[in-house]
Amino acid sequence: MEARSLTLVCKGGASVTARTATLVGASPVLCEALDKPLARAGELGLEEDDAETWGTALRLLEPEAQAEAALLSWDNIEPVLKLADKYDMAAVRGLCAGFLGANQADVSLDHELTSPRNSLYAATLLERYCSQPPLVPIVAPTQAAIAVCFRASTPAEANKIVRKLRELTGNSAYQDAIGVAAQARVTKALVQDLVPVVCHSCNRVVGLWGTADTSGTMPGAAAVGAGAAVAAVVYTVGKEIGERIAAHVNEDKQRRERFARELTAELCERFPDYDVIATCVSHSMEGSYVHQHAECYYLSGCSQGYEVYLIRHGDWAKFTRHGDGGWINWAMCGSRFNRSDNVVEWR
Repeated sequence: MEARSLTLVCKGGASVTARTATLVGASPVLCEALDKPLARAGELGLEEDDAETWGTALRLLEPEAQAEAALLSWDNIEPVLKLADKYDMAAVRGLCAGFLGANQADVSLDHELTSPRNSLYAATLLERYCSQPPLVPIVAPTQAAIAVCFRASTPAEANKIVRKLRELTGNSAYQDAIGVAAQARVTKALVQDLVPVVCHSCNRVVGLWGTADTSGTMPGAAAVGAGAAVAAVVYTVGKEIGERIAAHVNEDKQRRERFARELTAELCERFPDYDVIATCVSHSMEGSYVHQHAECYYLSGCSQGYEVYLIRHGDWAKFTRHGDGGWINWAMCGSRFNRSDNVVEWR
């Protein structure tokens, strides 16, 4: 290791010059190799490696000395990562991870399967070459961008993602090109996260399994997003009120009127950041909300189902009643809504 610089003789006889101290400091693998006598003075044989890839890696380590080498880009990020992994060059690995994070906006499912810009392939590169604990905060932005590609807020969005995932998984290179963890994420998205949830009471698609409470405690499985816990409480409260009214009220019309009013009032008290509306007649609902189902029991033992919606303060939603009004058919509670006859809107 006496020479101040070395010529790296690469594939096809191509070469690149590097400072010995840079190589020793960057790679424990090369440090060990350079402790041994060289076959030819001043030269290190790396015949399996690509000289241009080495040039880019060295430019990351010593920009001024390698000013003519190619900059790190989407075109060479993969071979540079492989080189960093082969020679355990932590600094190069970290800079590559930083590049992925800085360019996370370019990552999507729309690129070719084996492009580093493809979400699945980017996830694979992180899985294979950037899984070291010190890199966790560096790769976090890229991981977050990749995760977004598997999320949908509506069944229509989910269908679009599912079509793209099916196209990618049908690629003959998929099994070998995509890492195990990335494949597991795809499988979960296809069989769980992006599967529509249908409320068994109103037969409407009310969410996706990936954003729903699937614990089995909610018969309607109708929770959306972070509102899963809220919807679970709605179901429990509705059941308690229904049973309490059934035990003390002996007239069906009064049961329904009390049920709707007491349910919305109690839910507003429990969730002060939400307005609540409940109805048992034909209606439509738009916007952002948590949806659940509740039952009011008749004297005969049958029941009347109510659709219950909770709208977080600050979110937009619009409820339109198509059926008859009156307290037995609908009730609302809150402070953020504007009502015009059969239309209630939140902003």
